[in-house]
Order: sequence, then structure tokens, then C-alpha cells
Amino acid sequence: MRGEARGRLFVWFQHVLPQHGLSRLTLVVTRVRVPWIKNLLIRGFLALFEVDMSEAAETDPYRYASFNEFFTRALETSARPIAPGAADLACPVDGRVSECGMLEGDSLLQAKGRHYSVIDLLAGRIDSQFGLLTTTKRYIQNGQLRALGVTTSRRIADLPDVPTIAESGVPGFEVTLWMAVIAPAKMPQNIVDTLSADINQALAQDDVKQALANQAIFVDPKTPVELHATIEKDLKKWTDLAGKADLIQ
Repeated sequence: MRGEARGRLFVWFQHVLPQHGLSRLTLVVTRVRVPWIKNLLIRGFLALFEVDMSEAAETDPYRYASFNEFFTRALETSARPIAPGAADLACPVDGRVSECGMLEGDSLLQAKGRHYSVIDLLAGRIDSQFGLLTTTKRYIQNGQLRALGVTTSRRIADLPDVPTIAESGVPGFEVTLWMAVIAPAKMPQNIVDTLSADINQALAQDDVKQALANQAIFVDPKTPVELHATIEKDLKKWTDLAGKADLIQ
């Protein structure tokens, strides 16, 4: 897959994933203090962003108690001096500024790969969109928005009168966003089975299901085998779609 196409696909997934749910999941995962979990996250981050640990007050990345403590680590006093030039940008974190410039009149700016006019961005002047239930449900229920269809294979309990898109004339249409707990490939099967059972038991609790439902996240417990089948099914579906859209070289 070409670099530019990969970038577009990555940005597209950012738009369709449940942002609030992902944020809450990230909050929990990045504060886990189980050594193998937090070290796995740190190792992946180091490899992906080529972090220079020589700038840190504690140079051993695995001595941090959690990924969050590693991410917010203190730097040596001499590291990353403030840029002296009036036109320079100083970045105190492991990231980069993707775009900057002056906004004049109704000029456009870029955010996560999309372009917006300032007026549209502030006022939300659009006719229709594919929206996430996490952010649109309350507006649908209070009458500010009208739901035309849901992208799931069956109707949603919170919106029983809203048909699926498949029911509305596009047979077979289904786009479902889901989250799962994934472990390293070489984790012993007995540990995988234990974790799976414990997670599914927690998800079966009424208070847990209600807390997630309040965020428009609906529980669908699966065994490791069932989850693997779901991943394979979705991987094939989206790979085929990316190929038809000429996103794969």
C-alpha cells in the first residue's frame, strides 16, 4: 500500500472510530501498571516514534511504572531548549505540527486530513453525515437531529424506530465499529482463556453494560475463536474495499 494511501486510510479510521469510547479506553490502558502490558506499550511507542531517551531524566524506559508516566516523563534540564527565533515553533512533546499558517476571511484549515472553512467548522453547516451514536444520540432523542438509518446489521435498542440501511434499500450493508482486548501472539493459551473468561464475566455485569450503553457502546462478548473469526472477516472486507478504491498498490 502506498504511503499516501496508507495515510488516507489511517485518517479515515480516525473519523469513524468511537472517539469518546477510545479516549476512555486509552485512559485506562495507559495507566495499567502490569509490567508486561505497560512495557509492551512503551516498546511499541519507542519503535514507532524513535524516542530519544537520552533526553530524559530517567533514561531506562522500562523503569516507569506505567505508559502514562513514561509519556509524561521529566527531561534533563538541558534537553530541548526553547527555540530562540520569533518564527520558530517549540514542541515539548513526542509529536509534530502537521500544518500552520494565517487564517484570513473564510480560508480553509486542515484537521486530521480534512479541510474545513472556519464558518463551517464553528457553525456545523452541513446537510447530512454518517455520525457516531456516542455523539449524536442525545441530539436525536431531543429532536435536534433526525436519524435516517443505522449502519449495523440489526436495529439499535435505543433507537428502535430507526431502520437499518440494509432495510432501507441497500441489502447487505453493515459497518460496525468494535473494540476488543488483544494479547501478544505467544501468550499461553491457558492465560488467554482465563483473561477471556474474566473479561466476559465483567462485561456481563448489569452495571457495566449500562455504563457502556450510556456511551452508546453495546456489549457483544466473544470467545477468542469468535473474535479471531470477526477479525479475519473484517480484514477481508476492508482489504477488498481498499482494493476496489485503488488504495492498495
